[in-house]
Amino acid sequence: MLIFIYLLLLAGVFFTLNQNFFLIYIGCIVDVYVIYLIFKVTKNWSNKLLAVVPLVLGIIYIVQLYSVYAVGGYLSPLAIQNAQTAYTTDIKYTLLIWVLLIFALVYLVEMVRPQKQNKNTTAAIIVPLYLLSIPIAPLANNFSVNVLESPIRSFALSAYAAYFNPNKKSDINFLQIGSLRKRQVYEYRNKYINVSDKNIVVIFSEGISSRWIAPYGGIYSDLTPNLNKLYGESFVIDNYYNHTAATFRGLRGQLLSSFQRIGGSNVEKTGLMQRQDSIKSKFNWTYPVEALKDEGYKSYFYLSQENVLNKMLETLKFDEVYGRTKLSELYLDGKIDSKVLTDKQLFESMLKSLIEKNEKGEKFFAALYNFDTHNNLNAEISYRGLNNEVLNRLKKFDSIFGDFLQEFKKSRLSENTVLIFTSDHSTFPDRHARSADPRMPHFFVDKIPFLIYGNGIKHNIFDAEGATSIAFMPTLLDFLGIKNFSNMMIGCSMFEKCSANRLIVIGDERFQTSREGFVPIKNNNEFHKQHQIVDLSLNLSDFN
Repeated sequence: MLIFIYLLLLAGVFFTLNQNFFLIYIGCIVDVYVIYLIFKVTKNWSNKLLAVVPLVLGIIYIVQLYSVYAVGGYLSPLAIQNAQTAYTTDIKYTLLIWVLLIFALVYLVEMVRPQKQNKNTTAAIIVPLYLLSIPIAPLANNFSVNVLESPIRSFALSAYAAYFNPNKKSDINFLQIGSLRKRQVYEYRNKYINVSDKNIVVIFSEGISSRWIAPYGGIYSDLTPNLNKLYGESFVIDNYYNHTAATFRGLRGQLLSSFQRIGGSNVEKTGLMQRQDSIKSKFNWTYPVEALKDEGYKSYFYLSQENVLNKMLETLKFDEVYGRTKLSELYLDGKIDSKVLTDKQLFESMLKSLIEKNEKGEKFFAALYNFDTHNNLNAEISYRGLNNEVLNRLKKFDSIFGDFLQEFKKSRLSENTVLIFTSDHSTFPDRHARSADPRMPHFFVDKIPFLIYGNGIKHNIFDAEGATSIAFMPTLLDFLGIKNFSNMMIGCSMFEKCSANRLIVIGDERFQTSREGFVPIKNNNEFHKQHQIVDLSLNLSDFN
């Protein structure tokens, strides 16, 4: 019995800090009981070589527990595929070696001890049932343990997926991700915003820097009157930068709180928009959207397109991604012939959809990404006769957003829904943008808006001191009071301090922010030595 007491004690030590401790521990008890039954059977058999079966199962069990200790979850298929890279990690194996040696010693003692001859009826029933339960167990994701997972069943599933249904091998050293794993979203909740249990609507405006909004320091007082008014009615976050660009990296990077290597397009023709195959994440994250689902939220994304961007957003675990086709059919009479919805059509259809959901009593997190303010697009509105496409499209967008905001305020959504206005990234600094504002940086980096509007939220201005949009999702969860969520978010709430909040990665370019602004990094090698978290994030967020 010493072996099994030892194995159960190990599980207790490794899982004590897990919020689902009791449900997860049941899986360990089941596994240990199965090992015990197999041990009793094989010990009585004349062929003592079969005694290696429970020994191997015990080793697998311990290695799985160590994986939880080092990384956060049981070994995933990709981790098993890349087992040969384990020796390159900085994680210490001393503890694992000692635990395995003690287990081997206890196992040897138990093997030489005399045992009464017993019938194997229980084992004959339990072991086959256990084997039949393996296919219905959840697949490991490497950094969190799910209810109903157990060490040995999880390993069997991962090994099968790795060797009989393998994905493309990754260059990720999975044991290294233990340094990224966080058990909580924040340490201390912010003292400014508390919107627990309220609906959330996030507007990821396409390429709008905060410099175009007059109260943010914009030079055109009448360019965005509706956004100016929203500024005065909102909790304002200032001195806040985009952490990456362009849209593919910006949206996914903010919603995951990660850096992403691959963008929409590139000269090598390997961008997501240029791919012909399916979009599949290389690594199965604990998606921040799932933290909202755990609190009873439904999650939706609205956009005017119907292309690869929709597919990428679907990988982020939204309950529904509403693109051009679905919005047209449900809310626009199916009469849309253009490739993308106009911003007016997008805002109107999203509002109709959310009003319906609110009337049904749904609690939701919704996000929108518009398109008409995209680089190189113009608008039929001519702002001040300046013949500047950036100013023209911003003026038109503000008018459309103002109509949406007015209808939002009239609806019952305004009673229980918080509206957040921000951007997917800053304005692309082409000649039109630099002509409109000569102060424009010559990099795809700039301050972007972050306005929080809702019933009970007072106007105030918070200086983010150079924090970037990698802090967006941790900050949102901070607003909602969602603290206990095991996660891999690179950034932290902007109300706390972490170095990742000051880093910007756009393709091969690296920047670092401060309260005074941002500076380009000339020595990328030195940058990556100091901030190894960047390389880990780039690898983890990649696609097959």
